[in-house]
Amino acid sequence: MRIASEGYHIIAIGFLLFLAFVLLLVITGQRLFAYPSIAALIFDSFALFFFRDPIRIPSRFENAVLSPADGKIIAIDNRVPSYFKGYKNRLSIFLSMLDVHINRLPIGGHVERVEYHHGKFVPAFSEKASEVNEHTVIEIANSHGSIGFCQRAGTIARRIVCRLKKGDNLQAGEKFGMILFGSRVDIYMPDNVTILAHLGQRIRAGESIIGEFEENES
Repeated sequence: MRIASEGYHIIAIGFLLFLAFVLLLVITGQRLFAYPSIAALIFDSFALFFFRDPIRIPSRFENAVLSPADGKIIAIDNRVPSYFKGYKNRLSIFLSMLDVHINRLPIGGHVERVEYHHGKFVPAFSEKASEVNEHTVIEIANSHGSIGFCQRAGTIARRIVCRLKKGDNLQAGEKFGMILFGSRVDIYMPDNVTILAHLGQRIRAGESIIGEFEENES
């Protein structure tokens, strides 16, 4: 099983704590040390699960808009913030603690914008999260058009990882970051994208097609 690099130090700390408490249990014979050793093992097992990095095979359909995150679609509407101009529709994905948290690019192309914004940490499933929470603003464009999306923090999620830089040229489905411990990703699409996903659908980053660009007229 592959593990995201962001989880290496957390997993290492949990494993070292487990070893330390087991060693104390063996040396002292005090059963009291069994409880923290079990707690450390449970923590490390969860960390391994949370930071899992499964292989994903992106669609070869060049007009496709892929999901940037695993999770459940909790909104499809036209609520587009002022810092995203020229977009018509929004699709919001909620990531629970049990979902894979690796984020992937919805389309391939040229990274036009990457901006980090401080904010609050209200629950990610709340509509207010799209307005006030800490987030990263990203735009990527190719010959079909552009897509905007945001990684948003939540109540527990306090760290957004985004490895994109303005000017990068990348492929659809490539990993670009993650949000630690529960989060939300909002994706904004222009008029020439037909949304194919539906409310309540569970989707997978880099594989699930959530929309498609209209064919360019020749």
